[in-house]
Amino acid sequence: MMQFSRNMPSERGYQWYVKGFDLFKLTPLAFGILHLTYWVLGLLLAKVPMGWAVGLILAVIYSFGYWNLASHLSITNVFDWKKIFAPFPDKIGKIFLFTVIAVIPVAIGLMGSGAYLSYLLYKAVAAGIISNTDLTDVNFDAAKFMTLMNQFSTIEMIPAVVVFICCALATGAMYAFGSPLIILTNSTPMEAANLSFKACVNNFGAVFRAMVIQLVLLIITNVTFGWAGIIAAPLMILANHVAFTEMFPIVDETAVANQDFIPSSQSDLPPS
Repeated sequence: MMQFSRNMPSERGYQWYVKGFDLFKLTPLAFGILHLTYWVLGLLLAKVPMGWAVGLILAVIYSFGYWNLASHLSITNVFDWKKIFAPFPDKIGKIFLFTVIAVIPVAIGLMGSGAYLSYLLYKAVAAGIISNTDLTDVNFDAAKFMTLMNQFSTIEMIPAVVVFICCALATGAMYAFGSPLIILTNSTPMEAANLSFKACVNNFGAVFRAMVIQLVLLIITNVTFGWAGIIAAPLMILANHVAFTEMFPIVDETAVANQDFIPSSQSDLPPS
């Protein structure tokens, strides 16, 4: 198992996207088709009962597919469809166990925030600010729920927001590099989550810059009703691939011997 990650200067966060875009430009049409396929499947699943659960599984599978293609593309400059899920069947158990582990913090955040909001609501009922009828009428209606939340001051809402954001960031840090760690280093799901989390913490400056770029891409995608995602979604995953190969320059010897996965060129990196 890999024991460490390389520390990157803050400006690398921007360079990850530059190098990721260089990979994207090699085969933009293929990446666009791959994303459109995923997008259409997601829209169809949204119409099916419990389709969201299948959608989550599909998202995990596609994220691995994107990453595998990026790894192969960085070596050969050729987009090979057969490489999409090359190591996936052998790793499927670890992959889904890792996904469960990675979402634990955000689940805790949701429960913690929900418990605190429930406390605020019932406190408001006791004080006569809102009625029991108002509370029971919410019935998972987002608009009605927000109307109730407007009864509280921003200061009262801060603890719930802070708890959720911190837990969501923890999940993001665990998930960021966990998948390639499982595929390339034979790390266990817990080890992959731990290494990924530490890598993000140790490289906070670079990761933060990359997150800002990702946020901008997500906003642009939302404004264009999803169409910009044809470029933005592959670019974010390609940038993640570049970040991984720079932070974790050593991979499993078997993978290297098989020429399946080799880190991208690191010639532009500053000395360690």
